[in-house]
Amino acid sequence: MPTVDALPPVRPAPPAAASARAPRPWLGWLAGAAALRIQLALGRHAPALAHAQRLVARRPGSLWAQATCAHLLALAGRHDEALAHARAAVAAAASPAVRPAARATAWFNLGYLLDQAGDVAASAEAFRQALRAQPRLDRAWYGLGLAGLKAGRLDEAEHALRQCTRLQPMAPHPWYQLARLLAERGQTEEAGRVIARLRRVEPRAAAQAARETGLEPAP
Repeated sequence: MPTVDALPPVRPAPPAAASARAPRPWLGWLAGAAALRIQLALGRHAPALAHAQRLVARRPGSLWAQATCAHLLALAGRHDEALAHARAAVAAAASPAVRPAARATAWFNLGYLLDQAGDVAASAEAFRQALRAQPRLDRAWYGLGLAGLKAGRLDEAEHALRQCTRLQPMAPHPWYQLARLLAERGQTEEAGRVIARLRRVEPRAAAQAARETGLEPAP
């Protein structure tokens, strides 16, 4: 008969076995995010929105989930709800862990939705915030330029449109808006040069600008 000392010691269950039975919330998050991406890739906006809303309920501080909700709600015409999620995305983007490019995008998206809602002053401030985070964000310069035109802030609008043409010289819309603004301000010679530059980018837009301003492109 074995003595007590010869009996094998009793060992506790390894921690891995216990943790394997514990719930892992992040697995549900990853599965939901994967399902959302699949629905977005398929262009199925209604089920994608349902997935995005569930992700927001699980992690309200997720910049990606909030921004995706805002985008899908805007597509559905639910603009007030879209604005609420865009503001939540901006709040999430304030985290020091968020990259400046992502923070700038959150502010730009908010500015776009505010512009759609007719709040020109608030949209302009959102575009300024986007540019503070990422000074070379060309679409934020363009948004700020359009907001300046609507608000009659012509100096700011001109500066913003010029910045946009420097960053995106092949984009026709900033050149077109800049030509119209310069003509309106009486700077007809420079407006003609801008129309000539626009003609090399998009001849139809240049022809429209020339008709609207009464100017012929400078040689």
